[in-house]
Amino acid sequence: MKKTVLIVVLTSLSCLLQSCASWRVSSGTPTNQNTNIDRRVKVLWGGSWYDAIILDGRNNEYYIHYDGWSDSQNEWVTMDRIQFSNYYVGQWVEVEQRGTWYAAHIVQINNNQYYIHYDGWGDSQNEWVTMDRIRFKQ
Repeated sequence: MKKTVLIVVLTSLSCLLQSCASWRVSSGTPTNQNTNIDRRVKVLWGGSWYDAIILDGRNNEYYIHYDGWSDSQNEWVTMDRIQFSNYYVGQWVEVEQRGTWYAAHIVQINNNQYYIHYDGWGDSQNEWVTMDRIRFKQ
């Protein structure tokens, strides 16, 4: 009796899992976008990056609120317009300076700004940069 009940339960569970949409994962898509709610990001709009916060997520899109703007400016944006910051002190990155990318590392982080040291240059060249001038080392 116990063995029959266990088989029925396992078979039902297996069928449920195979048909459950949340178990299907698209390439590059988070399985649960709700884990990013309240996360601070940069959003590309009109060729510039703006600070924003994620309010909701669905199907490779996020509903965001731009810092300093009214709720009427909230919008759904696709993943290609969002930049998640995972930078940390000591990380090697590249920093844009007059159209050229230079190797550097992060010395300090403060309010979405990064104090960087350029590889091979003296400390007098260290500077604070914003996220739009920094990228992961390629």
